Amino acid sequence: MKKRARLSSGAPLIPMAAVPIRRRVARLVSLSFLALLALTGRAWAHTSLLESSPADRSRLSEAPESLRLRFSDPVEPASVTVDVLSVDGRHHEGAVRRTGGPLTDVVEFSLPRLPDGGTYGLTWQSFGPDGHRVAGEVVIGVGYVSEHDVAGASFSSVSIWNRLTELGGVVGRFSWYVGLSLAVGALFGMRWAGRKPADKEPKSVRKGRAAVGGVAGGLLVAGLGVAGAGAGLRWAVGLMVRFGSYGPEASYPGRAWMALDSPPGWLGLLALGLLAWSWRTSAAVSPERRATSPRVLRRVSGALGVAALCLSVGGHALAEDVPLVAVVLAAAHVLAAALWLGPLVLASVFARSEWMRSADPDDRRALLGSYFGAYARVAAFVFAVLVGTGARAMLANVGLHLFENGYGRALAAKLLVVVAVLVPLGWYHDRSVRVRKERLARPGFQSGLRLETAGLAAVLGLASVITILNPEESGRPVGTPAAASGFATGPVDDVGQCSALVVGKRNCYREYFAGLMRKQDAGVAVAEVAALARTDTYLAVECHQVEHDLGNDAAVHYGSIAQALSFEGSACASGYYHGVVEKIMSQYDDDSLRTAIPTVCESVATRRYSTEHFSCIHGIGHGIMLRFDADLWKSMPYCKALAESWEFDSCIGGLFMENVISAQAGHVKGTFKAEDPLFPCSVVADNEKEQCWGIHSSYLLWKHANSYPKAFALCDRAEPRFVGTCYQSMGRDISGAALLDPPKVIAACNLGRPEFRGRCIEGAALNAVYTDHDTAKADVLCREVAPAYQSVCRSARDRVSAAL
Repeated sequence: MKKRARLSSGAPLIPMAAVPIRRRVARLVSLSFLALLALTGRAWAHTSLLESSPADRSRLSEAPESLRLRFSDPVEPASVTVDVLSVDGRHHEGAVRRTGGPLTDVVEFSLPRLPDGGTYGLTWQSFGPDGHRVAGEVVIGVGYVSEHDVAGASFSSVSIWNRLTELGGVVGRFSWYVGLSLAVGALFGMRWAGRKPADKEPKSVRKGRAAVGGVAGGLLVAGLGVAGAGAGLRWAVGLMVRFGSYGPEASYPGRAWMALDSPPGWLGLLALGLLAWSWRTSAAVSPERRATSPRVLRRVSGALGVAALCLSVGGHALAEDVPLVAVVLAAAHVLAAALWLGPLVLASVFARSEWMRSADPDDRRALLGSYFGAYARVAAFVFAVLVGTGARAMLANVGLHLFENGYGRALAAKLLVVVAVLVPLGWYHDRSVRVRKERLARPGFQSGLRLETAGLAAVLGLASVITILNPEESGRPVGTPAAASGFATGPVDDVGQCSALVVGKRNCYREYFAGLMRKQDAGVAVAEVAALARTDTYLAVECHQVEHDLGNDAAVHYGSIAQALSFEGSACASGYYHGVVEKIMSQYDDDSLRTAIPTVCESVATRRYSTEHFSCIHGIGHGIMLRFDADLWKSMPYCKALAESWEFDSCIGGLFMENVISAQAGHVKGTFKAEDPLFPCSVVADNEKEQCWGIHSSYLLWKHANSYPKAFALCDRAEPRFVGTCYQSMGRDISGAALLDPPKVIAACNLGRPEFRGRCIEGAALNAVYTDHDTAKADVLCREVAPAYQSVCRSARDRVSAAL
């Protein structure tokens, strides 16, 4: 029977063929499972600009009044800033963000008045949940400007401050990676040194083992110090980036709190605390005890693992569909790299120790064979983790297109170092330990270790650079629409092109109908919207909003409320009328607004209380809210300028409707409270509650993902005299969502309390007539509802029909 090869220390050197088959199979299965786990998942989403209105490189006949930016992921509106520049470098002050509140993917700014005949850059900057600073420009020409000037203009530049923060981020991450590797390598060496030696191990080798533990103990304190400093720098840089990205409207303390109040902010602070505690715990123990203390080993190992998880909350991980899985895999990738590099650094440091210089070659071979034999048992697993998680990052972010942007090129360089340097050297060192053990005492082995260590350090440096690069960046100018991607491309002559779009659909319809208005008149455009709504699914649902946008554009085009309202615009619940008045009212300054309100609608009040008259007064409410950036409480007093109660009710109805619309678009200024879903209807004056509850169901449905049972249950919590009003509001919303389909309307209304179902049917009937300006669908609804509700249904139908 053949004897197993042994090192001079007596430890068996077991070739792979001698490992039991079941253990090899189990190891292969576990590594395969880990690799599959790491490779699963949808491609990561990174914040980037999808489209803008006006579009990048567009030439406009009139200066735009606003800029709308649509991002691929929700962003904090407060983090988005815009600067307006002309080609001579002059800044145009006055860009004001209209969008506020929580995360949203659309942010809108009002723009200063831009002179005709110029090319302008609307440069913007933000950051997304992945922590990347995203910046770009929207270049426009106003008036007579050559196409060449607009196409060739460039305004975006990277400030010195941004360059410094990027450099600080790279240095911080690299220091964290290096310090973590030193600490993990020290923990590995301490664990190996503290294991019970083989019975036949010479005393000189045991002294060498103790010497390794002593070096590891010193390296642990140094590594924790470097890791803490690096983590602190990257955390501070992250806060500075967030702080600098918020607009000037917030105070410095407020901006500082917003920068800190995020998962990376709080968890980064926790990681710093753990690293400081680990350093203090280790430094407080003498080097001799530190090297052999299981307590230090366990505590520091746990703290490092948790710190790595905390510091992985941020970057690309937060942009994933399942952030928890991404965070765990990102931490595993970092820890695996540290466990690969750390023991090699420890071996390189120990190679210069007094014991190594004075030890017998056989003793050196025995010690290194035992050390690297233990290291080899974890190296395969570590390599599998690195390959699996690294391949997942590459495939999810850039696929095989490695050379299309900076992120891919840095990733390709990292991959090249691993394949060309680390894999061959790893194979050489592994073979030296397992087969050609005489190499262990030669200078070439130590030189190879130093080269492998340097290669791993280069990989960590590239990884530090990769973290500040955005995989979404490409050579295409940010915000430039591409038809193949389904973006709106500007004015269109065929409305059929709009229905096929994925992004920019609303802008496409708006441009089409605005163009139709300019070619013919607003009446033709209004009628076209209503006609197409019968066959176009998008227009059937968004008919009122599309007409509303058309009214905004008509107010600008015609210049006066009297001319804009001279066209028939009552289709789609009078969205056109609302839009006209909203736009006109938003242009008054604070001093003249209250005086103008009672007279704005005189030209359409020849038939008092008519649909046109109501729509104009109701539009005033929308306009006041737009003027005051969706601040409900600031807008309320202006409706009181209308002395007649009917006009006051119509005005505040517009306020409450715009309040809901603005909330859905991200304009929230304390007008809703998460802890009180009935707010503001629960606190407004008694003479305002009817109008508030008449629209509040739209907010309830939006907040609860269109769950009718939840919205009905919240309506039931209103004051008893307003429960029916809320149910009637539900009927309107249900009717719109069901596209006036009677069976769907009836089934949804039946989800509410029986004693109020009639009010739900009433709201649906009112909406059916308002939407079509016809009683046909309301007639069908009234025939199909239960007999108990047919009378109230017909009464609502006839009431609206008579008014129209």
